[in-house]
Amino acid sequence: RAPAGAGRRARWDWEGAFVLAGGGVGHGRHAIADRDRRGFARIVRVPDGGIVRDDMRAVNDTLLYEWGHGGLTYWDSSNTTHTSSGPYLTVWRKRASGRWAIIRNLVF
Repeated sequence: RAPAGAGRRARWDWEGAFVLAGGGVGHGRHAIADRDRRGFARIVRVPDGGIVRDDMRAVNDTLLYEWGHGGLTYWDSSNTTHTSSGPYLTVWRKRASGRWAIIRNLVF
């Protein structure tokens, strides 16, 4: 069985960057996976959440932009409720193999 987050991690380019609304930045596939592991470790239950893709546009044959909005409500181990929501922009690049990978993801 694949490790938790393996599918999500595979979508990232090795040099990809995840830019958070608060200014934090994860560079590279492994740093992003580590950030995900730390963040998901404190989540006990997710009663609501989702992502809505508003649109996607090709810049050329190897680059495209995807944007939308999402939100998440979760409880942590102290039973505190946390909610966040907002828009996002994801930049995808086509690899030489023909597979698409995320090179930038920004949340606002």
